[in-house]
Amino acid sequence: MALFKALRVLLPKSYTDDDVMDVLDKAEEDGKSQELFKEVEQELHESGFFKHAAQRWLNLTEKYGKALTDKKNQTDEEKIQAAATKDTLAAMKKSLS
Repeated sequence: MALFKALRVLLPKSYTDDDVMDVLDKAEEDGKSQELFKEVEQELHESGFFKHAAQRWLNLTEKYGKALTDKKNQTDEEKIQAAATKDTLAAMKKSLS
């Protein structure tokens, strides 16, 4: 989801959410999703604007994601979402360091 949001910001507004998802799906099919992730990560490092936006997103996700990850009696879907949130936060922290 973080990659989707980053691409959404990087691409011109003329691209729809479906267009972005098509890019992600194509990258996945071609086995190039990691390469795409690294390119977006590099752009984040080189751009102060995107780095600031990513840091802001990270802070908000940590703040509101804590309620999700700390919730007792989670459903299976909530457990998957909590794990994905935790993994995404860890990857984003690593990429911003």
